[in-house]
Amino acid sequence: MTMKEEEALPPRRRLPLRLLLIGLILLAGMLGAYGLKKTAPRAQRVAPQPQARWVAVRPVTLQDAQVEVRGFGQVVAARQIELKAQVAGEVVALHPQFSEGACLPAGTLLVQLDARDYQLALAQREAAVRQAEARLALEEGQQQVARQEWQRYQGSGQPLPESAHLVLRQPQQEQARADLASARAALQQARLELERTAIRLPFDALILRQQVEQGAQLVGQGTVATLVDSGTFEVEVTVPLDALALLDLPRPGHLTGGAEARIERTDRPGGGSARQGQVIALLGELADGRMARLRVAVADPLALRAATPPDWPLLLGDYVAVSLLGRLLPQVAVVPRALLRDGDQLWLLTPQQTLEIRPVEVLWRDQHQVYLRGVVAGEQLVETDLAAPVAGMALRPLAPEDDA
Repeated sequence: MTMKEEEALPPRRRLPLRLLLIGLILLAGMLGAYGLKKTAPRAQRVAPQPQARWVAVRPVTLQDAQVEVRGFGQVVAARQIELKAQVAGEVVALHPQFSEGACLPAGTLLVQLDARDYQLALAQREAAVRQAEARLALEEGQQQVARQEWQRYQGSGQPLPESAHLVLRQPQQEQARADLASARAALQQARLELERTAIRLPFDALILRQQVEQGAQLVGQGTVATLVDSGTFEVEVTVPLDALALLDLPRPGHLTGGAEARIERTDRPGGGSARQGQVIALLGELADGRMARLRVAVADPLALRAATPPDWPLLLGDYVAVSLLGRLLPQVAVVPRALLRDGDQLWLLTPQQTLEIRPVEVLWRDQHQVYLRGVVAGEQLVETDLAAPVAGMALRPLAPEDDA
């Protein structure tokens, strides 16, 4: 139908005809598109190949390793006393080195009290003993006379009276012997009091505080000085509770057999000269944080007998670092602490070049290393951190020169 013929049609018939033509055109386009789709070549889908991650590895080695338990502690006195006068008197002399900070040997005469009153008392006690000895000798002579008279009396055939012991002066003799024993005890007491006017050091001592001056009047039990034993200091160190299983501890009541210790300054750990000590006791009470408390003895802390003095003083009240030598762990792996993953696991490279995530038994861990079991010598330990580790993922080890 031509356009002229279409225009000749009435308007009511012209619209349906146009709609029919449009529909035929759309249908032809759809059929053409469908045919192209069915006859077009199809691309084959290929599964992506997983890409192996490059990692640095190191071989596992087993060794007999000795554990070192580290802790901190405070230096305290092994023995501290207040030296007191046992008798009263005026201080007439002091040792020339009697001052705070001085170290003096045991037996040193530290303070001398006025002894004249005690010397007079001693002389009186000596005289009393001689008097008591004379009375006893006199009484023994009188008893001898009484015994001779008693023997003559028995010879006459007279019966033994009930008061024979009185006749023989036995009570008088016992009294004289008791008086002599009392006089001798008083003499011994006088000698002891005279000896106590000389106040001496009971042990090798460091004088912490001097509490008396020459001319002072001391009363009985008056304090002369505060002393600490200069031969031994102690360090009260705290360690984790589970570390006790790895340390040699002395038996209760014994001060030997404990683990050896190395004492260092906290501001220079590993630097300078270290002091040597030994664990002498496990204290029976936990410290804050459920930490065990140990006593470590340090001999000659002031280096009074050392040929070469150390380069730092060990002072009472100081805070020090302590390393305790633990037991030998046979055939364990010692790895850097950073390679122990969450949950006490290690990452290992299998012979198939895949990742194995293996739980291990941790025996001890310190600041830098972990001592563990659960691996075999020669296995490859993965050192590289992986963002999303999955067991079985493909890995590829770096050559040593690449890792470098």
